[in-house]
Parts: sequence; structure tokens; C-alpha cells
Amino acid sequence: MTAFGLNERQQGDLAWMDREFVLTGCSFVSADTEVPAIRGFVRSPFNPLIHYSVMNAVKASDVLGCDVPTTQRGIVLGSQFVDAVTDEVTSTELLLKQRVSPIMFPQSVPSAIIGYVAKELEIHGPMSCIGATRLGTYSVLLQAADWLEEQSAAFVVVVLCDVPSRKAEQWILDHMDTHGRNIAFGGGSVCVIMEKQETAIRRNQPGMSIQSFYDVMNPSSQSSFHGMAGGFESEAIYAHP
Repeated sequence: MTAFGLNERQQGDLAWMDREFVLTGCSFVSADTEVPAIRGFVRSPFNPLIHYSVMNAVKASDVLGCDVPTTQRGIVLGSQFVDAVTDEVTSTELLLKQRVSPIMFPQSVPSAIIGYVAKELEIHGPMSCIGATRLGTYSVLLQAADWLEEQSAAFVVVVLCDVPSRKAEQWILDHMDTHGRNIAFGGGSVCVIMEKQETAIRRNQPGMSIQSFYDVMNPSSQSSFHGMAGGFESEAIYAHP
């Protein structure tokens, strides 16, 4: 099966990941979902959505119940627009010559929320934040797979998040609406736990194939765009092969 948007080498990478690894504990939360607030992360749904989807995925996967050392727990965040809402608020306050709070610095948001989640889940292994566009899903999955292959981690929390913003809407106008289509931006947070197939089988944990996940996250045609949060319209995302 040909994966949309990948060249021959990347197709090979995806096929390798599909043979070796599996995704468990999948959690998909749309941007308009009301989720609990997180102290210190304000004005934007970006951070609460990430936290909420990660906690749901980890619970569903029961991966913390398999006694994995904290140094073998990894986490990677992928985002196309990062926390564009915080960026907009900060820019507005600067233009109005208002005092900008240190917690509103948009550059620090991805590492800050990943650090917050890592502390809560005792993740002391590899951590990274990745920004990409069309190949975002592929890039994040490959990073997680590399950690698992080199035994830097026994499981990796993979989370992808983008939220509605002026930046996202403008990107649609510049890159996608070339045929007169009326494409809206949805956004949200998607979290899965990547682990080796034999590990999930040993835990009797149902999982989703890498190929299935990639295909749903990167549809060839769509009426809504979600950044790196993928395609929420498809029910196939919930199917286990």
C-alpha cells in the first residue's frame, strides 16, 4: 500500500516501523473539547489538550503498569504551528506596549508542557519536540522508532497537537485552498504509545498498526485540516487490525 506523501525511502521506513512496532492506548481529542485547565498554562488550549490526551493514552495503554524503568520512558511532541495562540497573545501585548508575563513566551511552551508531563509520568528517558508540515507524522514516528530500536526507550509517548489560530488559517489559504475548496481548520491533540510488537503481545494489549495510523493522519483528500493532529473525521482511527 502506498502511503500518501512519502517518497520511496520514506515508504521503506514506514514499512519497517509497521513490521517492528505497534501503537497502543490511542487518544484523540478535538480542539473544541473542554478539558481540565493546567496551572501555569493559560490563554491557550494547546497545553491542556496535550496533557489530557497523554493521560488518556497512558491510562488506556496501561504501559506504566509493566514496570518499565523511568530512564526507559520516552516522549516526543510534534506540532506544525506550535502554540500559535500564545504567540498571537504575546504579539498583541507587545504591540500595545503591555508587560508580557514570562510564562507567555511562546518559544518555551513545547518544552515546558513536555517537561510538565514528563515529571508527572516520571519520564526520564529521551525527550524531543519536532516541528514539521506534510511529513510531520512520519518524522515523529521515525524519531520514536529510532529510540526503541537503539534501546534508548522501552516505550515512547507520541503526541501531536495543533490548535486553531490565525497562523493555521493563513497556512490553509496559502497552501491548500488552491482549487476553490472551503477547508476549515479543526485541530486537536492525538496521543499514542509506541512500543515493540512483542512487548504489546506479551502484555495482551490491543494495538493499531503504524500504517493504519499514518493513513488516517494523512488523508489524500479532506474537508477539514488539523495540522499535525491528523484527521478526526475518520472512524477508521479507532479500528484495531
